[in-house]
Amino acid sequence: MKDHPVHQIISGLSVEQDKLFFNKLIKHSRSDKIYITIRDWPELSKEKIFKKVFKTDYNKQRDYLLRNELSLLRKKLEKFLVEQYQEREEDIQQAQQDYILAKIYLDLQLFNLSEEKLYKSKKTALLHEDWSLLVKLNLIHSSLTVLNTVELEERINRLKHHVEDHKVYASNFYFSETAYAGFMDGMTTKLKKMHGGYKEKSVGMDPLREDPTRMEAYFFFKGIAYGKGGVESVPYLEVALTYLETLPPSPDRIGEWFSCIGQIASEYSAAGNLVLAEKWFDRIIGSAQLQKYAKKNFLLLNYSITLVKLTKYKEALKWIGILEKTSQEQYVLERIKMLSISCYLFTKDIRNLKRVLPRDFSNMDADIRYYYRMQYSIYFYLKGDIESAEREIINLQRNSNVQIQIYTSLISLFLAFYSFMVEFPNGKATGIKRSRLDAFFLEFEARETDEVKNLVPALWLVEEWKNLINRN
Repeated sequence: MKDHPVHQIISGLSVEQDKLFFNKLIKHSRSDKIYITIRDWPELSKEKIFKKVFKTDYNKQRDYLLRNELSLLRKKLEKFLVEQYQEREEDIQQAQQDYILAKIYLDLQLFNLSEEKLYKSKKTALLHEDWSLLVKLNLIHSSLTVLNTVELEERINRLKHHVEDHKVYASNFYFSETAYAGFMDGMTTKLKKMHGGYKEKSVGMDPLREDPTRMEAYFFFKGIAYGKGGVESVPYLEVALTYLETLPPSPDRIGEWFSCIGQIASEYSAAGNLVLAEKWFDRIIGSAQLQKYAKKNFLLLNYSITLVKLTKYKEALKWIGILEKTSQEQYVLERIKMLSISCYLFTKDIRNLKRVLPRDFSNMDADIRYYYRMQYSIYFYLKGDIESAEREIINLQRNSNVQIQIYTSLISLFLAFYSFMVEFPNGKATGIKRSRLDAFFLEFEARETDEVKNLVPALWLVEEWKNLINRN
């Protein structure tokens, strides 16, 4: 059933949308029962859903009953989603309705009413820079001018203005869409870089016009930013944002606003400039519009990652808790699990650390399995069972079936640290053994790659070693 459109739509609804739609359903109706069943038991097969709804066993002859109910529920869901979208885009929807009425009144030869609707629609379309709608409105306006009863010379002059307006609207529409195409090319380049890169060259972007529209300029600079990637993209994103913020708000533009600021914050976070990252995140985290942003869970995930990097573990756990309740994206759920482990590990919250650590490693990739087992060794260490912590690392080193080269030096460092702590439980030691341990850590910090040094087990181990130095 997971591939069925109804299942996909229900899974994709936000918590707020779920509540609103559920309240619209007639209680105890079949639509209500199917909706609750799929929402609350997403793993159920078609046969089990059928039995829950119809109180009888499924067979192929009865399949049409479920098909019909699912079709009806899909129509209700899609009607609800369209209505929600229209409510959010009230201004532009009204402009679209006024355009339709202007066209109808023109066909009915009610020219004064057509012109009234035309001017209302045109005013809103200009405010929102909706060039495609303005092109269509100008066609009606031209027809009205031709049919008008004013003198011929006046009509000709008006038509000349319509011709010039049409050129401007069509040109703006073309260049705005061309800029968006350039942005999509930049986004393609960004995806290539994220996944190891490809050899094809970027298509590139046309130069920006001397007097661009605001959305045209926005996507032009955002496209350049995506093509560059990293903290180098930030100045271009900031310029793009200045254009976006001069436009009247609409749901799409609010989404772009969140996306642009979230990207700036995330680039700063990835580059290690955490103060600036938090500053940019703060601009959007408290926004009342955040719940309506379609990609809010990914934004909150990046914010949580930044908080963990800032060692603001309590605040990070607050947002992780929210994501656990609201997110259905598998990627987000996997990442917040790792983040919560980090928080409990650095705060030495042994009880919660044990609760969130996975217990079954059988279906994990080898590198992920190694990663979690290193964290289990830290759990044993925090409990005071240093021998079990050391044994966990020894078992990893002895595993001859899988060789994960990236962890080799880190595993050796763990063994050196645990061996030292087994021999000197209070960490107090001087002379050659202490000097060797310190040299081991210094060499790791000097020679190891940032990729390994920034792994949570490595960060914890280095911090624990520094704490040991400070205590002694």
